[in-house]
Amino acid sequence: MFKLAVISDEVSQDFQTVVNVASEYKLDGVEIRSVWNKPPQDLTDEDVAKMKDILDTAGMEMAGIASPFFKCDIDNEAERRAHLEILRKCVRMARFFGTKIVRGFTFWNTGRTEAVWDRILEYYREPVKIAENEGIFIGIENEAATSVSTAKLLAKFLADVDSPNVRAIWDPA
Repeated sequence: MFKLAVISDEVSQDFQTVVNVASEYKLDGVEIRSVWNKPPQDLTDEDVAKMKDILDTAGMEMAGIASPFFKCDIDNEAERRAHLEILRKCVRMARFFGTKIVRGFTFWNTGRTEAVWDRILEYYREPVKIAENEGIFIGIENEAATSVSTAKLLAKFLADVDSPNVRAIWDPA
């Protein structure tokens, strides 16, 4: 069954306002991407606890964590390592909120996706292990700015990664 949610910063940076609007439209929950002008990986424990209280009071749930994981340069090892830590932080946050979905990406589009395809798959080995060990799903979004920019590439990526913990998030735009 589908659950309806809104991505937080598409409503407001103020989380209470987001939840109020979601409640008004009788949505099931919220997916956080940016709250109080902070991406999810920069939210403090205090921020996260406050968000949980707001959700619980409204009887809503966290639909997922819209992380920027692997929206980075495939050729920059330091960025890749930093993004693995972003994934780990967002996984901990997902577990705290009781959601199993963390959004992810496939590096900035270099215009040479075919040439770097094997590297993309190689760099996904560790994230797949993290997802499988933590019991969460990495939802890969097809986005024009990333290497998996189309539905066709997303289907190929999912087949090549071949993990039940890596799934698709379809972005029709």
